[in-house]
Amino acid sequence: MKQWISSQGGDSACLDDPSLLPQARFAVPVTSPSDGYIGSMDAQAIGSAAMILGAGRASKTDVIDPAAGIVLEKKTGDRVKTGEVLCTLFTNRDSSVDEAKKTFLEALGFTPDLPADRPLILARLE
Repeated sequence: MKQWISSQGGDSACLDDPSLLPQARFAVPVTSPSDGYIGSMDAQAIGSAAMILGAGRASKTDVIDPAAGIVLEKKTGDRVKTGEVLCTLFTNRDSSVDEAKKTFLEALGFTPDLPADRPLILARLE
């Protein structure tokens, strides 16, 4: 990995010291609005929340912020309590936090009961 990063002009020392990576000015925890289980997560909507923070482009002229993004603390099937941290939003654009938080929370489906396990392989094409 270090060789790959260096060959593209990057600083491979960031693998040993993550503090060398760009750091966002704002780190905002998003907490669970209720008790229960995370029954579903819409990956595309979570990606949209990251884009709102600056981690992606809505149009080709948008600038990507390498410090922006989302760190997930919970996954589908996890039990959560009201107020427990679900993720942390990272951005340099304070104005994007409310919309990204709303988008992230709308991407989750909460259920009162433990969701059934889903198969890893949905179908085989032959």
